[in-house]
Amino acid sequence: PLAHPSGERAAPQDISVDAFLQRLTLGNAEDAFLRLDIDKDGSLSAVEYFGMPRELFNPPLTEGEVAYTFEGFDADLDKKVSPVEYFGCLKLLKFHPSTEELNAVQMAALPATRAPPPEQHRPPTTVAPPIPAAPSTPAAPSTPAAPATPAAPEQSFKIQGPITEAEFA
Repeated sequence: PLAHPSGERAAPQDISVDAFLQRLTLGNAEDAFLRLDIDKDGSLSAVEYFGMPRELFNPPLTEGEVAYTFEGFDADLDKKVSPVEYFGCLKLLKFHPSTEELNAVQMAALPATRAPPPEQHRPPTTVAPPIPAAPSTPAAPSTPAAPATPAAPEQSFKIQGPITEAEFA
């Protein structure tokens, strides 16, 4: 069993993800994650998680359910719950997923979760060569015309940017 930050050991008590979500009193699971992340480092430590306000759940989670859900979210066993672990479990409707399952959910959710910046929506811009002016009809024989300027080569620009974990979360 996971030790409570105070040193006490709580025996994990099984609870389903569905029951966890139904008992959540905030508007959504994202609000709960943000509220629990006291130090705003982007993950939930055991201290933050075990110290969750009782009013977040109705009825409140028991110490055993808190221990079970923390262990269930912490797929990589680093004693922290990352957004990928938290939201991955909720998406899978399952505690204790494998890292492969979480990675699959993360990759599947990527296109639907975040829209690329507007410049990535645009197709590559092609700059066409200038259209030459129509030749004028000479009134009388005159001096030879100046040589035509060569056409500018076609250029394409494609703007891309990296996808960061912060944007995914």
